[in-house]
Amino acid sequence: KKLIGRRSYLPAGAETEIQTSPFYENCTVNLIADDKPKTLNLQNARCVFRMKASKLQDGWATLEFLPELHHGEPSMRAQASGLAWEYKQTQKVQALFDQRFTIDLNIGEMAVVSVEPEVVGSVGQHFFMSAEPDCSVQRLLVIRLADLSHNEATYAK
Repeated sequence: KKLIGRRSYLPAGAETEIQTSPFYENCTVNLIADDKPKTLNLQNARCVFRMKASKLQDGWATLEFLPELHHGEPSMRAQASGLAWEYKQTQKVQALFDQRFTIDLNIGEMAVVSVEPEVVGSVGQHFFMSAEPDCSVQRLLVIRLADLSHNEATYAK
């Protein structure tokens, strides 16, 4: 088996996007919204987790995950920043608030996020399974809480 991945560091209070899927030219996603089944037909789509890290106490952090479906053609869109509106080139975003979750980790602990492959057409399948029907690739999101307290000066501004 071949493992491919990327490593990133996220200081407390920061937010990042983690893309877990390939780009889908066209995809149909079945989900539950407001306790009702809903089907989305998306073009140029990709599955992204918006992750935010917050310090709980020494040695502990809470990681918040919000699954999002980014789709459509990229264009300049206004986004709120800490102080003002900024224009960024982004796609349309369908945030899946009903699917968000949090994980509390202690230094050195790990969490693994994936999907049960039998659930065809689900949001999880699009996030973690291969786009090709005959391919048996399943992706994992592995998170490890590292102690970077000795590097805090790197992130201080």
